[in-house]
Amino acid sequence: MKKGWLAGGAGVAAAALAGGAGYFYALSVPRKSFAAETKTYLMPEKLEGQAKTLYEAGMAWYQAAEKEDVHVTSFDGLKLHAVWMPADEETKTTVIVVHGYRSIGFRDFGAMLPFYHRLGVNILMVDDRGHGERE
Repeated sequence: MKKGWLAGGAGVAAAALAGGAGYFYALSVPRKSFAAETKTYLMPEKLEGQAKTLYEAGMAWYQAAEKEDVHVTSFDGLKLHAVWMPADEETKTTVIVVHGYRSIGFRDFGAMLPFYHRLGVNILMVDDRGHGERE
């Protein structure tokens, strides 16, 4: 009789563990694009002073900058995305910027992109899985 209770308890614990793991995986690796929610995540209306000035200057620079969307397919068949911004002059130096969790590249690095460009480096702004234009 004890073996039956132990087996049942182990089964319930395993199911709870699997359910919890699935929940936290779905929470941390969403399979939707945050591009539609960009305004929510950027919240430029909440910026003030120098932060707002830097954000607006970065946005203007980014919109006018020469850039190219880069897509590759991952080992598990998902479409991955990045934005390539070449330097004005040929260089072998590239800065790779990767945004934070549940963010987008421009939100985290928008104010810094013009600075990196003035340094004369290429910029590769990578979308994390489940963010931006990635799957």
